[in-house]
Amino acid sequence: FLIMPDFGNNDIQLFEAYLNYRNRPELQVRAGKFKTPVGLEMLQSAGSLQFNERSLATDLLPNRDLGLQFWGVVEDWGLTYAAGIFNGAGDGVIAANTPFDDNPEFAGRVFGQPFKPSGLKPLQGLGFGIAGTFTQVSSNAAGLPNSIG
Repeated sequence: FLIMPDFGNNDIQLFEAYLNYRNRPELQVRAGKFKTPVGLEMLQSAGSLQFNERSLATDLLPNRDLGLQFWGVVEDWGLTYAAGIFNGAGDGVIAANTPFDDNPEFAGRVFGQPFKPSGLKPLQGLGFGIAGTFTQVSSNAAGLPNSIG
């Protein structure tokens, strides 16, 4: 499990709070509020980034949201995957302040590092992946008052 609160700006917010069940590294289930599996840069720790800020493209991707996700790591193949269903809070909207509705968001990611298990050191960090989301939202007006910034 993980609980990550934020006590800044005279306000208490819950950034992340989830339970993760790990049967095997290849088969895990996560439920709660956490980062959606889209956007490789967002999924990396700030200490792992090459630059001191994330790119502008990261602002276009979903951030943390309420949901249920199946995910896993297949070390022998250098493969990670994640697929889940989320509340679909919308871009730049605080997920905790938006109600559940009939417009869930489906998100998924597959990322492979085929040279990671090999002895080719220069290519071990090279990876290929694809990720995406799908939702049907008729209006984002309900989420606008809860915008960040």
